[in-house]
Amino acid sequence: PAAGRARAKEQPPPKKQQQPPGVCLVATGPGSVALTVPQAKLVDHRRGRTATEVFDGFSAVLPPDSSQNDIFTQVMNPLVDEFLGGKSGLLVAMGPTGSGKTHTVFGTARNPGLVPLTLQKIFTAADESEGGNQSPRLFYLSMFEILCEGKGERILDLLSDAAELVLQQSATIKGLKEVAISSAMDAESLVSRGMLKRSTAATDANSESSRSQCIITIRAVHKTVDQKSEHPTSGSVLTIADLAGAERKKNTGNKGSRLLESNFINNTSMVFGLCLRALLDHQKNQKKTLEKHFKNSMLTRYLKDYLEGRKKMTLILNVKPGEDDYADTSYLLRQASPYMKIRYTSLDESSDLVSQKRTNVSLVCQENKKRRKVNKPEPEVVTAEEKELQRVSRSEQIMKNLFNALWTVSKQKISESEVAAKSMRELLKDKDIEILELKKELDDLKSRCSHVKQNDAASIAISSVSQTDLASALDNVHLSTELVQKISEESTYSDPEMSSAYRDMTGLYVFTVNMSPPISAHSCFGSESIFL
Repeated sequence: PAAGRARAKEQPPPKKQQQPPGVCLVATGPGSVALTVPQAKLVDHRRGRTATEVFDGFSAVLPPDSSQNDIFTQVMNPLVDEFLGGKSGLLVAMGPTGSGKTHTVFGTARNPGLVPLTLQKIFTAADESEGGNQSPRLFYLSMFEILCEGKGERILDLLSDAAELVLQQSATIKGLKEVAISSAMDAESLVSRGMLKRSTAATDANSESSRSQCIITIRAVHKTVDQKSEHPTSGSVLTIADLAGAERKKNTGNKGSRLLESNFINNTSMVFGLCLRALLDHQKNQKKTLEKHFKNSMLTRYLKDYLEGRKKMTLILNVKPGEDDYADTSYLLRQASPYMKIRYTSLDESSDLVSQKRTNVSLVCQENKKRRKVNKPEPEVVTAEEKELQRVSRSEQIMKNLFNALWTVSKQKISESEVAAKSMRELLKDKDIEILELKKELDDLKSRCSHVKQNDAASIAISSVSQTDLASALDNVHLSTELVQKISEESTYSDPEMSSAYRDMTGLYVFTVNMSPPISAHSCFGSESIFL
């Protein structure tokens, strides 16, 4: 604008800051850009300083006034040439929402993008090769999208009405329709039909925002005609991926299902970036294991070979240069600028000819069988003997090591058992001594108890025959007349001083005293000193 030029004449700023007003990103060279922090976002804006960061190392920087043909020549044409030469390739367009990724990839009817220009280039080259010595080629086109379904992911075929598509471990999609294409016009009509089915929605940041990851694959099959049948000899694949743009909630104002879609889009972009970062770290240090981040997203699982560096990939970063989009532009450049250091110089060309190897596997097997038959006789006898000797020696060594280990363990267990038995014997001796002492104490207690019982019985007998008790007992005794007579008859003894004692059947001692002259039973029982 004229106002900007007038200010530039009055006070010319440094070359870094020469940029239109309202723009924070400018191209400073064929492979570098300068990003300037807007005045509103500067911390030290009172001093009038500007913070500018330069990002370089890009293969090409295309300003906003570049045409679609310029982008195709710089970016896509090398991939198409390698694809026609039998090598697979991948083009990925990524960036914030509303940055023009879908327009760059598909374009419009009047201004076609990379996909239509690629199809035109492929069929133009195919028509030119038909007149030469090259074998005829067939091309197949498939188009699908990966979109959010609740908290999961789902694959939708854009060229058919197939309901269920399954991503297999071999990075192939089961049930995906491949359509044979014979001209650029047929292919473009298929792509246009698929774009009508693609999931889009309006947000505050973009009136027609892509809500899915759209992937187009073109597969080339070279054919050689034999006398009996036709065999495809190679199958290179060219893949073009239009990723949904990363979104900020405050810019889009998404809610509900739109917010779930935003989370899905941002998560896919994050996993894709982690895969590229892991590949770069692995190339810097080959000893470092390549992290398997691709398992966390369906898109990265499908693009596994490219994210592990086995096939070539080209990345387009679409950014918006306005000051209002400084945050998104700065984040993308900071995250993606290191990816430019990834190199695809040591690719395995045989990885691009998988189909050719699969078709020729029967011939290779037959040749190998013939070689085995020729080389079988002598070497196999020698190697068998050597292998047998090695096996026997190895078995002996294993048994020897096992025996040594068992013997060591057995010795240890035996020593432990002997110590335990010795301690047990000592313990038994101590117990036997204690048992003998207890037996002695028990015998002493028994003998004491018997004496105590006898003394107690005697004392009971003596105490029961006290004077008062004896008088009351004798009063209640009724003796028969015969007993009284017998006592009166036998109460006289020859020796008045003779006394005797005997022990009756109850264990009590009975003392008798011979009395003279004879006394009657009544007087005997009435005496106080005859019986105890």
